[in-house]
Amino acid sequence: MTGKNGSSRAELWAVEDALPGIVAAQKRGIVRIEIAIETIDGKWKVSQNRPLADRQGVA
Repeated sequence: MTGKNGSSRAELWAVEDALPGIVAAQKRGIVRIEIAIETIDGKWKVSQNRPLADRQGVA
């Protein structure tokens, strides 16, 4: 992200540039969750309600 968003700067930002303790504090705020997927239901949407040109673009 720093390469993409900070490319206009002379020096790219790195994690080591953060103030002492900031990275550790951020890490404490990260929460991991795990969700088991039991089913997946989907719908087919191909812009049926749109003009012909839009439907052709989707295709």
